[in-house]
Amino acid sequence: MTTARTLSHALEQMSNALAELRVLMRREHELFAHANIDITALSEITQQKAQLLGQLETFEQQRREVIEQQGFNGRDRDASLAAADAIGEGEHWQDILEIARQVKSMNAVSATIIEERSRIERQLMKAIRPEESEPLYGASGRPQRHRASRYRVVG
Repeated sequence: MTTARTLSHALEQMSNALAELRVLMRREHELFAHANIDITALSEITQQKAQLLGQLETFEQQRREVIEQQGFNGRDRDASLAAADAIGEGEHWQDILEIARQVKSMNAVSATIIEERSRIERQLMKAIRPEESEPLYGASGRPQRHRASRYRVVG
């Protein structure tokens, strides 16, 4: 396979994997929009994302190797564009970079959503847990009376 075809092939694989990753990120955001998150679906998405990220890493390594064979620095952004331009794939490379930026942004949003949900859950747990010094039930198993409470639990 020629260098140009190899690079085109690597770019096409990267483009396809990033497009799939963007779809998964949208599905993940849809799950986060619900009060009750489908944990099974979220787990499946997470596994699929990990698989795609592994594939992207492989495709990126292939792309760098091909670019370096052409005499370019595979880690340099401008050199990567120049190498892609040299075979007529400059626009395709720019599209890949744009999709990668979108996916990165979507991932940052997901992280923010997860952090916020975690913060809210900690607050809820703190609100419903009794203080460590004031157990909810006594040794007899009966509810304890707490000075701060205006309500009496009958049981």
